Amino acid sequence: MQKRKKPMLLSSRVRSICEIAVGVMHVLWHSAGRAVHSWGCKDGGVLGSASDSLASHAEPHPVTMPSGVAVRHVSCGDCHSCALDEKRRVWLRGTYKDSNGYIGIAHKRKQETEVLEKSAEPTLVLEGCVQVASGANHTVALAAPSGHNQVFAWGSNATGQLGLQGACGFSERTLPCSGSVAGLSPREGGGCEVAGEQVVRIHQADGSVRAATSMTAEQVQQAVVQGASALVLQVAEREVPKPEKQKLLQPQQVPLEVGAGEHVASALHASAECSFVTFEDGAVFGCGLNGDGQVGLGFVSMAVQQLQAVPAVRRASWIGGGLHSTAALVDGRVFTWGKAEECGIGLGEK
Repeated sequence: MQKRKKPMLLSSRVRSICEIAVGVMHVLWHSAGRAVHSWGCKDGGVLGSASDSLASHAEPHPVTMPSGVAVRHVSCGDCHSCALDEKRRVWLRGTYKDSNGYIGIAHKRKQETEVLEKSAEPTLVLEGCVQVASGANHTVALAAPSGHNQVFAWGSNATGQLGLQGACGFSERTLPCSGSVAGLSPREGGGCEVAGEQVVRIHQADGSVRAATSMTAEQVQQAVVQGASALVLQVAEREVPKPEKQKLLQPQQVPLEVGAGEHVASALHASAECSFVTFEDGAVFGCGLNGDGQVGLGFVSMAVQQLQAVPAVRRASWIGGGLHSTAALVDGRVFTWGKAEECGIGLGEK
């Protein structure tokens, strides 16, 4: 069976399932007995199974954990799985990727850490952790190793989702314009560019900002004729070397002092390409891919590379989303933002 059109019970043998985590193509659950089961695509060893049999991952099967590990929380990404145990340790398996392929996984062996392309064996990645969340190819964790809450992140930083300023290899610049734009031309693969720099947003005549990554050169030129004041161009700074990317496979402390003042982090969340932190005073900060405004700041930047306040959302108990849209649960209400074709589902005709 390749697909199921109606819900059906997967297994009647396992009782008291406490939590389910859904990745791109695999699923984890943990039960009241602190055991973990997985099923789905086993790319990168993400299921924790060494078997190549299709049947071994078409249905839930037990995931082997180190002796004495009792799991109390699980999270899934594209090709990685995390388990937080009762001793506040984070266990990781699988791999991390970006648009160029495998970045790898940092695997601890005794006193040394080596980078493997992928691993089905769990490796201890962080201790003193109280919460962990997974994006598609990054992971964020809330830990208190020294008695106060700190945020850590690791994995791919291709869209600034780790909150580490300037580590994703590109930046943006604003090009003022009036009447017309010289050098505007079609871009291979869609959109348009000026001197090799992609047009990602337009500051329109009414003061609003709109995404422009899919607009043709003619459409952009017409917007300028109608009074657009500036174009925002994405500047490719450099190709980030793979060894530099692999340094981010180990937990990096995310700076919280940027705009956050004296706020104390209380929880964290992840969507496919974004990270969010909630603070004890109710403030929410976010970073990551923002081409469709999915961080919640409007079209301020294609990628928000450090945590910034999301003023429209406070005291969110859950935040998540796909590649182009985000949703938040706040006091029993759902807020959604991002690409209209996706986040608009559920909002009604208006």
